[in-house]
Amino acid sequence: MDEPHLVINAIEQIITNLTIEAEKLARQQAKQQARQQVMVALEQAASALQNQQAESAKNTVFTALKTSKFSEGEINQLGFDVMTKGKQALMAELIFRFNVEQFAQSDNAYDSHGEALLELGRYAEAKAQFTKAISLAQANPQRSPKAIKGYQDNLAKAEQALQKK
Repeated sequence: MDEPHLVINAIEQIITNLTIEAEKLARQQAKQQARQQVMVALEQAASALQNQQAESAKNTVFTALKTSKFSEGEINQLGFDVMTKGKQALMAELIFRFNVEQFAQSDNAYDSHGEALLELGRYAEAKAQFTKAISLAQANPQRSPKAIKGYQDNLAKAEQALQKK
């Protein structure tokens, strides 16, 4: 009764916290829904790939990823999940290719795309991706030497595979 402003402030703080939590929950639900839609699209694209319809598969994957509004990191993680857990290097290559096109200044996107190409035995293309990753990373003062070394190691793998070919 003596200090109503304190009661008002406490109520406003509770409302603010509830609003923040509701917005956070809505974002999480939207991400889950987007991921489900992407997974459905990946299944459709896999079917298209089995039917030798590479362009249709690419369009399906690219449209789904663009609609999802996933970050570069989320797309990259999805690509590795598909490549390692799903053992679908061709599908992962499409995902990583999209990431490179959307985030053309990302050394990590180029390196990941190169890894999928290496897995597919497309060594010259992989070499080009690793070279681009190194170039971008060296131009970025915040990129760690450890990351650059990883890109150089991947480049060496691609070069070795080309020599054996």
